[in-house]
Amino acid sequence: MKGFAFFVVIAGIFTGIFFSLRPWHEFNTQRLKREQAKAEMRKIEQARSELIERSSRLATPLGMEEEARRRGYLRQGETKIEL
Repeated sequence: MKGFAFFVVIAGIFTGIFFSLRPWHEFNTQRLKREQAKAEMRKIEQARSELIERSSRLATPLGMEEEARRRGYLRQGETKIEL
C-alpha cells in the first residue's frame, strides 16, 4: 500500500509539473514581448523628444539662421570662404 501511495504522489507531482510548463512558457514569452515593446517605446519617445526640441529650435529666428547656414545658404552680400 505504501508503494502505491508513493507512486500516486510521484505521478501527481509529475503531472503538475507537466501541466504547469506551458503556462510558464507563455508567461516568459509575454514578458519578453513586453520588454521588447517597452524598449521600442523608449526609443520612440526619445526620437519624439528630439523632434520636439528641434522643432522648437527651428521656430526661433536664430534657429532658422543656423539651419540655413548648415545647409549652405548665405545672406545677401556674403561670400563663402573655404579653409
